[in-house]
Amino acid sequence: MRVKEYDKVEEFLCEVENFLREDEVVNNLPLGILNSLKGNPSAYGEQQLFLGLVKKEGRITLTAVRTPPRNIILAGENDPHSLKMMVDYLLKNDHSIPGVIGLKSISRCFAQKWSLQTSSPFILEMKQRIYKLEEPNDVEISCGRLRPACDDDLQLLSKWIIDFTKEAVNEDISEENAFKNAKKKINEGRAFIWQTEQPVSMAWIGRFTGSTVAISGVYTPEQFRNRGYATSIVYTLSRMCLRKGFTCTLYTDLLNPTSNSIYRKIGYEPAADSLEYSFKDGSRQYR
Repeated sequence: MRVKEYDKVEEFLCEVENFLREDEVVNNLPLGILNSLKGNPSAYGEQQLFLGLVKKEGRITLTAVRTPPRNIILAGENDPHSLKMMVDYLLKNDHSIPGVIGLKSISRCFAQKWSLQTSSPFILEMKQRIYKLEEPNDVEISCGRLRPACDDDLQLLSKWIIDFTKEAVNEDISEENAFKNAKKKINEGRAFIWQTEQPVSMAWIGRFTGSTVAISGVYTPEQFRNRGYATSIVYTLSRMCLRKGFTCTLYTDLLNPTSNSIYRKIGYEPAADSLEYSFKDGSRQYR
């Protein structure tokens, strides 16, 4: 059993892609990130990436992806020996990490081992559920229509990204970064708006992995809530992706009953539960 670290995204993806695709819905997050990095290694910033895996008897048991300053993302088996080896390797090579995301059993075991080795407490930041959609239910949508966001929406989308980030993950994002985020999503054709006589809700698509796509950034300003706009945009956007041959996936905060109710109503089914832990001061670094 050994840990191997990679410098090049393409080499790492070539090594782990088939392994991660064995459960493409559950592994949509690391797969999607790696696909984004493949063509643009600085897609998530200029800091040095961490790309690593553990092999046992020639078989991958664990993969790890980190785009600093964000948390490390783990995927693979709940094998204590593999997780300990990854912890030991990271510490030996001076890789300090703020937290971890992964399936429930994997992330908790890693957090315990990291805490034991570093004497840093670990704090549960979020209980998440990974959902998938293959066949939607019949859902009555509200008035309005789905449309791609355009440059005319740039200021509004930037503001909504700031509000969404604060509400969803209790983080602040600068106006400059929100603007860049909105501009990038509009240019790539990934941002969508539910339009009545005015824009009332947003969502975007991303993390294309071959056969799956993630829907996220679902946000409706407070003055437009309780009118079915979030249900309408997610349902219509999901159907559009399904028609293109994708299975839809999304992450939810299990403590948010509204979003979980919306997705179940549309037909999203639980695929797995994921936990996010932070170390030291408990500040969340990845979403």
